[in-house]
Amino acid sequence: MHLGGTHTFEFGKVRVALAFHGSGIPGGHACGFVIDIYGTKIYFAGDTALYSDMQLLPKLDSFTYALLPIGGNFTMDPSDAAIAADWLKAKYVIPIHYNTWPVIAQDVNAYKANVEATTSSKVIIVNPGESIELE
Repeated sequence: MHLGGTHTFEFGKVRVALAFHGSGIPGGHACGFVIDIYGTKIYFAGDTALYSDMQLLPKLDSFTYALLPIGGNFTMDPSDAAIAADWLKAKYVIPIHYNTWPVIAQDVNAYKANVEATTSSKVIIVNPGESIELE
C-alpha cells in the first residue's frame, strides 16, 4: 500500500492517508491511516502537522475515532489539533504524542475542554498503561 491507496482485508478496509512530517527514512513518506476494523472506523493521524486536506478525509471515509497528536514542536500543537478535530468531525478524539518529554509537554485537560466547547467531538484521554473499549 502507499499514499492514497485503499485495500480491503478480511477484517475490513485500510486507507493510507497523507501526513506532513519528516519520515526519518530516506525516500520514505510520513502517513496516517483510516482503518475499518470489524466495523469500527478509526483515523490514526500519526505524526503530522495540520494540513487543509484533512477536511477531505471524512468525505472519503467516515470514522468514529480520530487519534490526533497534540505535542507541538514535532507535530500539531493543541490549537492546531483542535482545528483538525473540527474538520474531521469524529465522534471521539483521542490525543496522542504528548508529555513524553518536556519539549512536547501539554495540558491534555485544557485540550479536551477546548475541543468539547468548540466541536461536536468528545475527547477521550487514555493515560499510559490504560486501555479503552471501542464502540
